[in-house]
Amino acid sequence: MSGKKLLSQSFIYGAASLLINGSNFFLIPFYTHYLQTAEYGIISSTTLFSTFISSFFVFGLNGAITRFYFDYNKNAFRSFLFTVFGFQVLISFFICLIFVVLDGIFLDRLFNQVRYDPFLKTGIWIGFFGAFSAIPLALLQAQSKALLYRMFTTLSFILLTIFMIFFIVYRQEGGMGGIRAYLISSVAMAVLYSVYVFYNCRFEVKMDYVKTALGFSFPLMVYAIFGTLTELSSKYFIERYISLSELGIYNVAQQFSSIIILVTNAINMAWVPLFYSAAKVSESSELFSSFGKFLIFVLTSMGLVFALFSEELVKVTMSPGYQDVSLYMPLLLLAYIIGNGYWILIINPLSFSKKTIYLPMLTIFSGAVAVGGNFLLVPRVGAFGAAFATCLTYLVLIATAYLPYRKFSSVRYKFAAMNGMVAIAVILYVGSTIVELETPIVKSLFKLGILAIFYLVLKYLGIYSIADVKSFLQSQFKTTQ
Repeated sequence: MSGKKLLSQSFIYGAASLLINGSNFFLIPFYTHYLQTAEYGIISSTTLFSTFISSFFVFGLNGAITRFYFDYNKNAFRSFLFTVFGFQVLISFFICLIFVVLDGIFLDRLFNQVRYDPFLKTGIWIGFFGAFSAIPLALLQAQSKALLYRMFTTLSFILLTIFMIFFIVYRQEGGMGGIRAYLISSVAMAVLYSVYVFYNCRFEVKMDYVKTALGFSFPLMVYAIFGTLTELSSKYFIERYISLSELGIYNVAQQFSSIIILVTNAINMAWVPLFYSAAKVSESSELFSSFGKFLIFVLTSMGLVFALFSEELVKVTMSPGYQDVSLYMPLLLLAYIIGNGYWILIINPLSFSKKTIYLPMLTIFSGAVAVGGNFLLVPRVGAFGAAFATCLTYLVLIATAYLPYRKFSSVRYKFAAMNGMVAIAVILYVGSTIVELETPIVKSLFKLGILAIFYLVLKYLGIYSIADVKSFLQSQFKTTQ
């Protein structure tokens, strides 16, 4: 595959990732104008639950599809695909039936205000049908069918949007309407994903394949479950100890701030193939330190812009009931720069060194920190405590992940420069909150001035500049000719 083709396909995957993970982000203005904060809290709690149990339903088997696609011959892999996909569907369906038989005996007390029937009962099936996408999308990646991958994910986004409009705007069913939209769109996509799998499989079951796949995927499942727990625990404790309305507001702040996650994922999808090809030649390549500074510069710039103008963004895009969203955004933006930007810089070298065994240990530890931090802080300082716990969790995760990264990888980044970017942005933002200005125009000019100071300070200290961005991008374009 040529460099240009590799890069173009990676950006297609990145755009698709934005649609998979970013549908809620794009629908924020819609949600906040047609749903009360408590109704949005109900949707948040239900999707929180369905996302968590979906981690169990997938079993990490999507990783096995990507890994063994290149190991088996065509017929053997087609049998492997059918066996693994069938195993996932049957076992996850059996788990759903157990939930149905128990009829909410344990789940009815899981949340404080969101009952099992009808909310969590529906959430179980959203998680079940949502898990159907994992193996087909992994197969499409292995097959390098980037355009078809994007078509599936785009269709998923369109269906969800259509059903949201139908149930929330036309039928005016509020929070339950949003949950129904998730369920119906998940069912429709599950059918399409299944058709694609059956088109590519051989109807032959070999139980040895299940053992092989689970042996490879179990660490990935643990990693996914505790990674999800790290992200979702804050929402759970807000619903449990504060209110659905506050959860709705915090969830919007989290989704607005997740623009950092979406951009990080899109850049990483384009970067990973280039990283592996360069690392095979030399792990000590200067390319890696250049990319590290480029990534943190882009994310920190975005984070500072969104933090400075959070009040204006909220006023323009949301109804008055959601104005407190801007209170939580700055800390969440910082958390995602640390927890996603620095994370991919460390995780790619560990993956290249085949030291992924550390992933479950790292995420179990960070999951424990997240749960403990939210348990201690949310009842005492409210949703702001959840934002602080999220930031603390990612700091701990990166600090602990740094140890195996340094031990097993020769890839080196200029952490002093990257940390300097983040520190300067934080100092400037905190300083800007001290100054009180009344006129909106003066406020906006002042904030633009803060941004200009940020770039001037970075250039003056020799940390980074716009010229460095251009130089990095131009060098990468030349290497992919």
